[in-house]
Amino acid sequence: MTPRLSMIVAVANHSVIGRGQDMAWHIRSDLRRFRAMTEGKTIIVGRETFEHLRHAYESRNKPLPERKQVILTKNMNYHVDLPNCFVCHTVDEAISKAYDIEKVEILVVGGGTIFSQMIDRVERLYLTKVELDVDGDVFFPNYSQFSKVISEEPQEEDGIKFRYLTLERV
Repeated sequence: MTPRLSMIVAVANHSVIGRGQDMAWHIRSDLRRFRAMTEGKTIIVGRETFEHLRHAYESRNKPLPERKQVILTKNMNYHVDLPNCFVCHTVDEAISKAYDIEKVEILVVGGGTIFSQMIDRVERLYLTKVELDVDGDVFFPNYSQFSKVISEEPQEEDGIKFRYLTLERV
């Protein structure tokens, strides 16, 4: 059986997903959800997002633990000598590598360029819809083709309202 190819993302109003290399908000429970949903799985991540997460993760200069990471980059000279990290240079190569590794579900985790390149390839979208107007320069692509709602959970934390949505392509 082929593993499901899914995407996980938090999106604010006006499709904002970030500002520079950072998210434009901080919701602890959403970060915990990201961790719970990605641990033990194979993720596809863009090089810039990989580098940011690697340096941000407890300042240990290590990849996210408990995940196999397929890093997608156009830089043909880029390489990573870390356990459970694999560098690929095309979307097809990244998906093929992830399929070789994962048996259940592959999660595309960003950033913006990777989301745009892969939105038409994924079957399921794990979306945190953040009801917040923020300035940003990184945006999530149109996802109107994901209109089948599998689940929806309204949430609120520190005065920020958001919803966990699981959507499938129609």
